[in-house]
Amino acid sequence: MSTIFLLQAKSSMKDLYLVIWSIVIPITALLSLAHFFPNYLSYSLAGIIAVSLMFYAFVTFSFTALSQRRRGVYDLLHATPMPLYQYILSISIANALVAVAVSSFVLMIGLFISDVSNSIMGIVLSLPVLFVSAVMYLFLSFIVSSIVKTEGHLSMTTNLIMLPMILGSSAFYSLSDAHAIVQWLQVLNPFEWFLSGIRAAFTMDFALWGQSLLFLFVFFSLFFIGSIKTFSYGRR
Repeated sequence: MSTIFLLQAKSSMKDLYLVIWSIVIPITALLSLAHFFPNYLSYSLAGIIAVSLMFYAFVTFSFTALSQRRRGVYDLLHATPMPLYQYILSISIANALVAVAVSSFVLMIGLFISDVSNSIMGIVLSLPVLFVSAVMYLFLSFIVSSIVKTEGHLSMTTNLIMLPMILGSSAFYSLSDAHAIVQWLQVLNPFEWFLSGIRAAFTMDFALWGQSLLFLFVFFSLFFIGSIKTFSYGRR
């Protein structure tokens, strides 16, 4: 398990998509907002961090998992004594740690150029939220990549999942005046709890922070079970 973990961590750190989606694009967005819309940056900071992490942990790894499955990499698991759940955990935790390290770096840049409180405690509290969310989305990527058959199907499916999560959240606009149904659906949106956890970390709202982590762990557990139940070994 440790070998798989180390190999995956090294591979993730060399991933060009990690550099683009989780570093270049979010930092460019932060700097652009700081220059053109400085008053909006503090509100959208959590949204930018959450979107960039989800793009890498969910969308990018979904394509990676599909590629490995189609090349027969997962067929090799039958020849190893490692249980499937350990493999999924190893891969997911390794990728999540890299994603968290990158997201924390981008977050600190965002805090430096915005007027959001940048206390050390806020950064520390944000780390478990980032980690649990990253692993959660990696589990989801295993589910989606096991169901689809082609890259085109995967692209459509990830967009159908990701866009409603983002648009149905308070990432870039307030939903306080939205219809009651929209506000109720926020409870079922893991992305919204991700956002709440990050914002609660920096406002020191421990009640909301704990509640956000609790709901994230619920989705974490559901997606983990789903990743095992739907896992496909063979080529498609």
